[in-house]
Amino acid sequence: MSSDDNRWAGQRSALIKYVQSKLLVRHLQTILKKLALPVSGLKVAQQARLVEQIEKVVDARNDEGLQQLKRLIYNPDTPDAHASPGPSNAASPLTQLPPKAPAYPSHGYNSSPSGLYSPLHSPVPPAMRPASSPHLAFHPSPFYEPVTNLTSIHGLQSFGPTNTSSRCNVNIPLQLTQQNADEIRRGLRAILYCAEGSTSGTHHVAFPQQIEIRVNGKPVSANLRGLKNKPGTTRPLDVTDHLDRAPGAKNNIMITYALSQKRYIAIVKLVKKRSPEDLVSQIKARPHISKQAVLERLQKDNEDDDLIATAAIMSLKCPASTLRIVTPIRSQFCKHNQCYDAISFLQLQEQAPTWTCPVCSKKIEFADLAIDNYVEEVLNSVSRDVEAVEIDPMGRWTVPEPKEQEPRMKRDRDSDDDDDSENDLSILDSAPPSFRSNQNGLLTPSTSHAYHNPTVRPAHLSTPKSLSSEPLANPSTRPNGGSGTKRPAPVTIDLTLSDDDDVRPPAPKRHQASATPTPLALPKPVDNPTGPFTLSWSNNGYI
Repeated sequence: MSSDDNRWAGQRSALIKYVQSKLLVRHLQTILKKLALPVSGLKVAQQARLVEQIEKVVDARNDEGLQQLKRLIYNPDTPDAHASPGPSNAASPLTQLPPKAPAYPSHGYNSSPSGLYSPLHSPVPPAMRPASSPHLAFHPSPFYEPVTNLTSIHGLQSFGPTNTSSRCNVNIPLQLTQQNADEIRRGLRAILYCAEGSTSGTHHVAFPQQIEIRVNGKPVSANLRGLKNKPGTTRPLDVTDHLDRAPGAKNNIMITYALSQKRYIAIVKLVKKRSPEDLVSQIKARPHISKQAVLERLQKDNEDDDLIATAAIMSLKCPASTLRIVTPIRSQFCKHNQCYDAISFLQLQEQAPTWTCPVCSKKIEFADLAIDNYVEEVLNSVSRDVEAVEIDPMGRWTVPEPKEQEPRMKRDRDSDDDDDSENDLSILDSAPPSFRSNQNGLLTPSTSHAYHNPTVRPAHLSTPKSLSSEPLANPSTRPNGGSGTKRPAPVTIDLTLSDDDDVRPPAPKRHQASATPTPLALPKPVDNPTGPFTLSWSNNGYI
């Protein structure tokens, strides 16, 4: 920053600090009256108007205007503080701005052609204000072609450390001429632009984070935020449908914003808006990327000793929308063959204009997009159910054969695999368990171990036709016996039984009472030796 810039910045800071900390309400009202600015509202609003006036004069490097503001601010009670030296009919130094000076009109009031107010100049209606001064440039967009300005530039001041207000309002008056109304009827649109910073340079569209916009008192619902940390992805706001479009009708656009640490500027432009379909028509009218050019590039890459050319798969689906490509386009400066669909890509750019290639993620320009005739020929030569083609190093393409699915092999239940088989366990709905003999010759349930083993997985349910299961193999041939290699036969389990329902082995036959019966053979008679007796169950049988 040069010494001159430092001097202007220091004077601006000193004046703003004095306005926000020293001036009383009556002082502010006096100064605003002498500047022909509105005096209504709270003290915070009055301070904001005066601070805005200071910003305009400093940005314009208007030294005489700055000295005039100093006299008004530091001596507000002086009757002739606003009068400039010279004849009484001379214009105030505040109005003597160079043509290129940025101008921010006051909230809700019309401004002079220079952009500032003068007590000796009557305000000019917005519809009659020259549209060429000042100029606010934005990065070009193929969707919007500016025609003329409908309003002058308005400033949205930042919230400094001394500003205790929660939010600020900026009013932008708008009045259409007969010509403006006719152009809107022919399809032109009134678009509200907003940018961060000053009028110098080229700007991306950007709005404060906390903002509300009302047109003629009615709120306008719109997404005014772009992608995070990606400047240029915010769209301007179309306010055409909310305006009174009758010639001469007065409209007001009120911007309410809060807690903004940055300074913004806003303007309404009359633009010619283009749809994605219009842009596709423009691309079709341009020179295409010829098939011969694609083949020559592929062959050139094949001749490069540093590159190993192999066959590649090219998808016929748009990487941006995953739909089949209809109009294949890509940037002329991209080196890949993969294309994307024109209408799908442009619809996405209309919503969030990133302008990056969906294939290689490089920055691209709309003017560089063209139709690829090579890919277009492929699309026209295959059926719609073909999703990709294979391209060899020489540029010849073929439809890849569909991969044959391997037949599902049935698992051999007698395999040596140690893993559990899904068919290792069969479950009966209502059949009782089978029995086998143990070493002592007693019958024991063959399912007792498997039934209570929590590691057994009932993976396969089946109901056999017979209630009896197949006999188990000889113990000498079981795997745990060490002489067999086959898996054991499947175990049959009845899950309808509970632990209390386990079938107990049948008791041995009761022997006839003898002369010397054992105590466990027959119960001792109690009252009726000739009458019936009761049998009880014990671990050893009936007693």
